[in-house]
Amino acid sequence: MRLHKTYGDIVRVGPSELSVNDPALFHSIHSKSSTFTKGPWYNLMHPVVSLHMIRDHDEHSRRRKIWDKGFSSKALREYEPRVAFYTQQLLKRIVCNGNQTVNVTALFNYYSFDVMGDLAFGRSFNMLRDGAAHKYMKSSHDNMLTATAFSHLVWIFPIVKKIPGLNYGHVQLQKWLTEQNLDHPTPQDEVNLVGDAHLVVVAGSDLTAASITCLFYQLALHPRIMADLQTEIDQFYTKYEHPSHQGLSKLEYLNACIDESLRLYPPVPSGLQRISSPQGCHVGDLFIPGNTVVQIPSYTMYRDAKNFTLPDDFIPERWTTRPELTRDSSIYAPFSIGSYSCVGKQLGLMELRFVTSQILRHFNVSLPNDFDPKQFSDGVKDGLTTVTTDLNLAFTRRDC
Repeated sequence: MRLHKTYGDIVRVGPSELSVNDPALFHSIHSKSSTFTKGPWYNLMHPVVSLHMIRDHDEHSRRRKIWDKGFSSKALREYEPRVAFYTQQLLKRIVCNGNQTVNVTALFNYYSFDVMGDLAFGRSFNMLRDGAAHKYMKSSHDNMLTATAFSHLVWIFPIVKKIPGLNYGHVQLQKWLTEQNLDHPTPQDEVNLVGDAHLVVVAGSDLTAASITCLFYQLALHPRIMADLQTEIDQFYTKYEHPSHQGLSKLEYLNACIDESLRLYPPVPSGLQRISSPQGCHVGDLFIPGNTVVQIPSYTMYRDAKNFTLPDDFIPERWTTRPELTRDSSIYAPFSIGSYSCVGKQLGLMELRFVTSQILRHFNVSLPNDFDPKQFSDGVKDGLTTVTTDLNLAFTRRDC
């Protein structure tokens, strides 16, 4: 974002690589008729190829159909009781801390990893039950940070993966993923299955945990907004003692708070890498030369005053009663759009809605007296996905 503030909407970040803050290019890249394809970054884990890393459109469509079955409406309804179960475990863990502040960054990671382990691999990591991190959660985080460090040097990553010491987290994570596959054999090619397992770990846990953490940071920072949301949640629970996700998905202010938090802290801050066709292309007055790598940073676009009024402020009403604060809602796509959109979007939203509604139904949430908002904001990093620093919150029981 600082680069764009200094040098403008188009910044050359490599010999043939651009970062572009341009809504028109965003739509051009992600339209069905786009001539852009996935860039070289998607070869990072070669020969392991997850659904997300497939560059061939036809192959992606074939594999996507398999994934879609796991996230159909019917499948999501079957997942719902287990999401509700781990949400209750999360509440019990908060209660166990008594009057002490809670490191919710860790707690929400425990929650999302437990849900992911149960749904994807058939067994929980039991982090909420035990109150301790599983060793493979750290391996997963270390692996992502390494991949981030070399995201602009794709050619060097295969070398790093072979260097003893530097590759320890990667080796441990791949070993564990392979063990899960051996326990649950499928006809799918084993190497790609390891890739899909890794995708589930990252998308099904890290993204969800960071999104919940950032949302509760903003709610604790804005007590009036939290109180308004609690009013909506309380009214909902007077009608439905055991709510369904379908019911929660209709809560307007809850959805607005989630949307606003995802705008401020998009799951993939730097956007998705694409490469232009060999002949290049025109987008309005802009010409992108052939074989040029392009990224459109979501974080920068969503915090640009050209697109959102008061872009750095947490104002859920911009999605409800104050639409004038949103100048171009068409660029808001935290889960991407088109054929490459996030297949697990609805599951992630289910977890966000269950956790937020249940916590705020039972607790008031506040920041410690010595809390420094700038320290937390500065600690939110781009690790391919959004990575948050520790966030300690105080929870006070409500009468409900």
